[in-house]
Amino acid sequence: IKAGGCYVPIDPEYPQQRIDFIIKDSGSKILITQDKFISIIADDIIKFSLDSTDSFHQEKSNVSIINVPTDLAYIMFTSGTTGIPKGSLIRHRGVVRLVRNNYIVYTPDDKVLLVPSFVFDMSIRGIFGSLLNGSTLYITDKETLLDINALGDLLLKNEIMVLSFG
Repeated sequence: IKAGGCYVPIDPEYPQQRIDFIIKDSGSKILITQDKFISIIADDIIKFSLDSTDSFHQEKSNVSIINVPTDLAYIMFTSGTTGIPKGSLIRHRGVVRLVRNNYIVYTPDDKVLLVPSFVFDMSIRGIFGSLLNGSTLYITDKETLLDINALGDLLLKNEIMVLSFG
């Protein structure tokens, strides 16, 4: 996002037709994913796998900010009233208004666990709120969130004190 991109979350459990529609409708050019999901995405998009060390051999310096408040920060697709996914375009100024100096204040010392799915609009406050305020964001799988023992272990091991439900 800082380099001028726009975040478009896609759940790999979506039906293939919905995934293809979101990629095409959003105009996505690059996909950041994991190896286990690469095969479900069309071949006409550049793919970077978070599992591959080759994806991290680029420039490592902190990029300059090139965005302005009216640039897109993310596109969140909803089911739409017709059943056809509809993208809601959210600009940087909207994200900043939501997460900076608002009723939830994250600090650089906070370790935040994201609870809602990253494709649900309620996740935005946790994702951007923690990252734009210097907190550490933890994202885990659905199975861990639903297993009280695994969740407890995750919270204790990482000393997580903040759960973001939205």
